[in-house]
Amino acid sequence: MRIQRVKLNYQPVAKRKSNAIAFVVSKSHLSAVNTSIRHKLERNKEERVQSFQSASSYHVGSNSSDVCSTKSFVKMKKSSLN
Repeated sequence: MRIQRVKLNYQPVAKRKSNAIAFVVSKSHLSAVNTSIRHKLERNKEERVQSFQSASSYHVGSNSSDVCSTKSFVKMKKSSLN
């Protein structure tokens, strides 16, 4: 048995019926939407800056020397090493 190649015929699911505008929106409503989008973008930018500032206080070490300190070593007796 052989695998057959099939040519796929892609077609859009929804077809545009006309080029007319679906909804008529007033200029005041459109400007209100635009200002709300601008305010949201400004808030997102401020939150991003604040998150970078708060993340700068954290340090994640990639070395074992970042994690260990000299005070954490415990002296062991020679008999316990055997």
